[in-house]
Amino acid sequence: MDITILAVGKIKDRSYLQKTEEYAGRIRHDARLETVEIRDADPETEGEKITSHCRRGNARGNARIIALDERGKLFSSSEFAQQLSADSRRVIFIIGGPFGLSEEVKKTAHELLALSRMTFTHEMARLLLLEQIYRAISIIKGRKYHK
Repeated sequence: MDITILAVGKIKDRSYLQKTEEYAGRIRHDARLETVEIRDADPETEGEKITSHCRRGNARGNARIIALDERGKLFSSSEFAQQLSADSRRVIFIIGGPFGLSEEVKKTAHELLALSRMTFTHEMARLLLLEQIYRAISIIKGRKYHK
């Protein structure tokens, strides 16, 4: 499994940083994980940087691009694991900044994923996404983490 997290903004809160690093380390035991941070700006500038990165990452059409959006599709953890394991392509997850994602980014994505109908800070969203990716890998591998 090859995963990229493309996120707007850096994690500044040490407790979030510590937990995201913990889950990233767990994921890296089973998958290739790359995190790319885009500097905060207006949604259009962020969008240009995000779509440019996605074009490079999907140059040969070998990546599945998933943007996080509160209006996206909701999955249970088991359904999310099935989605990840059903496709062997590289997966690029996009997490927007404080103003959300531009329409251009949403159109670039193959699908929109909601962590919840609620809005989270980008730091929380990144932590929740990493935890769910780790949980999905645990489900796929038959580990006891997911109960």
